[in-house]
Amino acid sequence: MRSKCKNSEELGFTLLEVLIALVILSIIGVLTARAISEALRLREQLLVETEVNVELRAGYFILERDLSQVFNPLSMLPTGFTRLDPNAPPPVRTEGQPADTEPTARDVDQFLGGNAFASTDYWGPVIHSSGVRAARFRGNEKEFSFVANSNIRIYKERRESIFVKIRYSVVPSKTPGEFELVKSTDTAAFEMDDKKDSTSKRSVPVLTHLKSMDIQYAATNQKDPYKTWDSETQQNTLGQFPESVRFVFQIVDRAERIIDQEWLFRLEAMSDTLPGTY
Repeated sequence: MRSKCKNSEELGFTLLEVLIALVILSIIGVLTARAISEALRLREQLLVETEVNVELRAGYFILERDLSQVFNPLSMLPTGFTRLDPNAPPPVRTEGQPADTEPTARDVDQFLGGNAFASTDYWGPVIHSSGVRAARFRGNEKEFSFVANSNIRIYKERRESIFVKIRYSVVPSKTPGEFELVKSTDTAAFEMDDKKDSTSKRSVPVLTHLKSMDIQYAATNQKDPYKTWDSETQQNTLGQFPESVRFVFQIVDRAERIIDQEWLFRLEAMSDTLPGTY
């Protein structure tokens, strides 16, 4: 009887063939796992970089917008106007001389309840008989404040205008060793009293996870920047706005990498807030 069985070599794979197949599959598996792992790593890296870049771009835009719209009262006053002098004697009128229709410094002071020539964190004294005040710009290495005409009025019933008080401050964050750049606004721009519980106030972080930040101020025709600025009391900056504001800082991403940044913003407002007689 003839055997119906085929040659044993035709019944399946040999042990060597199986081992070779397993090795090939193992190599493919390892390479696939590495590719997936690298893709996930690159994805996480891109997410971290995108997260930081989005925050930096948003912060840059906010600062650029506010500093480009710093309010300068000179834009509202006639060229070559005479600044009100609270110490000037009242005008002497002779009999038959028509009354001067221009309000005096005393008239303006009485109309404003005796506060015409007082200064606040954001405003200087009244400089014109129309009641226009000098806007005040003051700052140091960790904060600065000014008045801007960058407010966007949304609610009709709110008592606000395009003017807003703005303060940027570098404050410690909840994470130890890190800081935040916080923007504080007050849409009650013409209120002389600083009410802490005012509903017109708002604070939002502009930049977070800062390792350090220093703010500098540049003056026209001045080589070295100033670390402080005050258009109201500081002698070398009296009656002036800075030409530009520089931010030098380090920001940390989620991967604990430190990114160095240096931003420079030029103010579009005229540098001189008042004539040379200030």
